[in-house]
Amino acid sequence: TNGDTTPGSRLENGREITLDTNDYFVLGDNRSQSFDSREWGTLPRENIIGKAWLRYWPVVKFSFIKRLDF
Repeated sequence: TNGDTTPGSRLENGREITLDTNDYFVLGDNRSQSFDSREWGTLPRENIIGKAWLRYWPVVKFSFIKRLDF
């Protein structure tokens, strides 16, 4: 790819984003169709409620994810 971010209303190509300590910039896995931080901005840590427990892609790395402490 050429580094194109497929910009949204909150992100322009080449724009630098500075995050606060508890903010996250999240991107969907279908860049051209995802509704993510490029559209609605950063995500505060307190809004993250799920935890990953299984990796199924790529198939050769299918595994359960060990508990991570943040």
